[in-house]
Amino acid sequence: MGLIDIGAVSTEWDAVRYSDHIIGRRKIGEDLEARLKVKFPPLFDDPKLCILPGVVTDKFGKVLVWYLPAILQPARQVIHHFLMYVSQYIARHLFSKALSHWRRC
Repeated sequence: MGLIDIGAVSTEWDAVRYSDHIIGRRKIGEDLEARLKVKFPPLFDDPKLCILPGVVTDKFGKVLVWYLPAILQPARQVIHHFLMYVSQYIARHLFSKALSHWRRC
């Protein structure tokens, strides 16, 4: 795996067209994966390790990935992960139960 400074790079394909091929699928098998790789080629042949901030966009400028290393202080990262966990817990346990029994109230 090589190191890379991606800066700002763009794919040669449209992200919306890519999503059209995968939306609604529960599983992407090896055959579909191979077809997608031909139609929507990756930016690099082998994996790269980014060490500096960068952005990847599709051919129309839609942002696919922003890489912003060390943008959050460690304490804020912990708070963020905790809040994500709590919000997922609430959505799973409280809202789903309330919605499933709303006629019983």
